[in-house]
Amino acid sequence: MADEIKRISRNEPIKAIAHRSKPEELLTVEDVAAMLGVSTTKVYRMIRAGQLEAVNLGRLYRITPRAYSQMLEELSGNVCGSI
Repeated sequence: MADEIKRISRNEPIKAIAHRSKPEELLTVEDVAAMLGVSTTKVYRMIRAGQLEAVNLGRLYRITPRAYSQMLEELSGNVCGSI
């Protein structure tokens, strides 16, 4: 993670900092619930159980598309492996 941190010069304009990389669009709990066809309560349970990685922003949770894809891969592996 330390390799990913970039130093910011005090003289560098804010616009230049903002355009260094395009941030991922974060998904809401409601977005994930709709995509999975489950309730938001189920998504919160998955977050608490560690099945779905989420960022806690105060009272809100946000999920990266990468974390969502990773969760799907892990769950699909469990389903296929149990047959």
